[in-house]
Amino acid sequence: MILIINRSKKNGRRLSEMFHYMGILSFAATPTEALSELSPIYKAIIIASPETLPDCKEYISRINSYVRDIPIFALTDAAAPGFNIYFDEIFRAGAYTANMLKKIRELLDADSPGIYKLAGINASSSLNTSRYFNTALPLTKTENMIVRVLIKFYPNPTSAKKILKYAFKQSKLPELSSIRTHVSVINKKFRNIAGRNLIISESGSGYKILTPELIEKTLVNI
Repeated sequence: MILIINRSKKNGRRLSEMFHYMGILSFAATPTEALSELSPIYKAIIIASPETLPDCKEYISRINSYVRDIPIFALTDAAAPGFNIYFDEIFRAGAYTANMLKKIRELLDADSPGIYKLAGINASSSLNTSRYFNTALPLTKTENMIVRVLIKFYPNPTSAKKILKYAFKQSKLPELSSIRTHVSVINKKFRNIAGRNLIISESGSGYKILTPELIEKTLVNI
């Protein structure tokens, strides 16, 4: 996932929705919100207009104290002396999202945004259709995003609120109850292929991809 930090939530969400259109999980937050949002689920951080931060160096130091070894990129036209030492790459304001993603992927390689694989499921954004091993899994764009979120958080269960937060455009959020409907449809499509559900619900915790490992644990506990 990509964390987008922008003092303007509207502009941050606009960039996040561009990544969403490409099938890439991302989330936009203000500089203050981002500090509590930071976690290992994020593989890259983009800071828009970092020159507007009161102390850019101190802010990046705080980020590094929470999550280490995550590439940090700037999105700006500012050219302050020594500014580039804080970032892995500086993108010009207005840069194409595809070009930013290409550079991020070059730095991250196999662990880059857009790769979503788990237990035979391949929901990577580069595919025209998600797959279960060699079989096409005919999911809609929204259903794919939900599966990607569940893959990203595995083995931890993901609440409906988190799915809503990360799988949908923040400017067009559906009702929370719609998550159950989406999961039901995904499971129906998967049963037609594999004869079982893809997603399970853990009472009070959320949803989780049903992997062979979880199936084995269930059988052991019977």
